[in-house]
Amino acid sequence: MAFSFKTLIAILCSMMLFLVTGENTPAAKANSPLRTAMQATGAQLAEWSINGWVKLPSGELTDTQLGEIIEQTMRELGCPQDYKLKREESAKYKVLQAEGLVRGIQVVTIVRIVAGLNNPGEKESFLVINATSKAEGNDSIENIQDQIDKIIKKNGPAPQITTCLIGWLDGKLKDREWCDALQSAFKAIDAQVMDKIETQHFASYTGFSPGIINRVQVGDQKINLNMAIRYSQYDNRTYITIGSPIITREY
Repeated sequence: MAFSFKTLIAILCSMMLFLVTGENTPAAKANSPLRTAMQATGAQLAEWSINGWVKLPSGELTDTQLGEIIEQTMRELGCPQDYKLKREESAKYKVLQAEGLVRGIQVVTIVRIVAGLNNPGEKESFLVINATSKAEGNDSIENIQDQIDKIIKKNGPAPQITTCLIGWLDGKLKDREWCDALQSAFKAIDAQVMDKIETQHFASYTGFSPGIINRVQVGDQKINLNMAIRYSQYDNRTYITIGSPIITREY
């Protein structure tokens, strides 16, 4: 469950989406509608991930301040002190990343300093926390979500959390069966499909469910549900990813 550069890019793209929309909503509990939607597809829940992020009040941070934020966050998450640190820096950004295990859950904390979105001459800082684990009971996902929620809320205004569930079905679905699986998932939680992409090897649906609190404004529409399905020849499985309000991981 390596935390890849592509995953970081997905998270940063979602951050830009939230910044543009300006939405500030509480975290959606993953256990209820998302799990119900996954069950409706017939897929076996295999993995989950939670991503929380917040813009920090201070734009430019010193190396000492970066280290202090990382250390405090990992401590509050309950991570042992043997976590791995990684630093990257260029003329455009500075990143300090810590990666460790908390009760079998992979936790990655990132502090990133970049040029301002509206004013490139000014720096902006962000705290990102990502937790990923195999699906082993309901308590772990709820507990770590609450921890991340508390941490990001106290570190700055307008914190955001996204939740993703990953499941799989044996073999390759035939014809339009995978589109039917996504439609069944939307129907199970009274969700409306607002946009979709369907190809021979991949499908992605985006929409809105009144049963999910989390949401983001895209143009004149509010969305809080994103589902994707694809087939993997490597292990002969069809993978389904369900995210709220959007998917913030590779799929």
